[in-house]
Amino acid sequence: MTSIFNSLKLAYLFAKTIFAMLSVPFYPKNHPKYTEFQERPCKILLFGYMGLGDAFMFQPTLRAMLKAFPFAQLDLVAGTKSQSRAMLERLIAQEGKMFGKIFEIDPKSLSIAELRAKNQMLKSEQYDIIHCTHMTPTPYFTSFILSGTIRMGPKIPWDKWYKPRPNGIFNVAITLHMDHEHETSRHKRVAEEFLQTSIPYFTPYLNLSEAERNFASVFWKQHGLDARFVIGTHFGASHAQHWKKWDDDRFAEVLLRLEHAYNPI
Repeated sequence: MTSIFNSLKLAYLFAKTIFAMLSVPFYPKNHPKYTEFQERPCKILLFGYMGLGDAFMFQPTLRAMLKAFPFAQLDLVAGTKSQSRAMLERLIAQEGKMFGKIFEIDPKSLSIAELRAKNQMLKSEQYDIIHCTHMTPTPYFTSFILSGTIRMGPKIPWDKWYKPRPNGIFNVAITLHMDHEHETSRHKRVAEEFLQTSIPYFTPYLNLSEAERNFASVFWKQHGLDARFVIGTHFGASHAQHWKKWDDDRFAEVLLRLEHAYNPI
């Protein structure tokens, strides 16, 4: 029964993708000048389907969008188990702002009827700008995405198109450099294509609260770390997302150098 459900859902996504791409000529190909949204309140929806690290590295692009649209209501859609929500909320709070609405939707787990209902719900919000950070969720939201005046997102080269990927639904788009471009660069290029200006890159950072600093101080003392050099590492990327990480031998070389130089924990 599950296999039948998955087959029907896949067929539905393919049909929706084809329909969306056939519908594109009836929608504005070029986005209107975005300056009109800078001068009045507008509504922006950010697709936050990304990992924790990706959300952190999204900070330069997020800041550029907030600066370009000071009067915008920025909403977020993410998965119920997504780690990106907490990170994005933290980053936007550092800019003195907060998300207007947050929608938690796990599209892969929804039935066809439930997907249609979610699309209708999002369409009713009448967003001016829809910013898709990844291609993965777009087949589930094609009808909603097409409802936006400005539709930002990446597209995949046709020779890499092995899943339903509605390439043509964005009127502000960049072609992904498959297999050799970090996601930080992808996000940045989409925003630069939209804003028509270069976005200054800076090293992402988090401001720690007093409570967090106190916790770290106590933790360090309890574990005798004050006199030690502590290094945290993370190798979290699946084999299917190899463009996110170095090869293992490069990680090994860096760790060996750090161990030799600092004798870390």
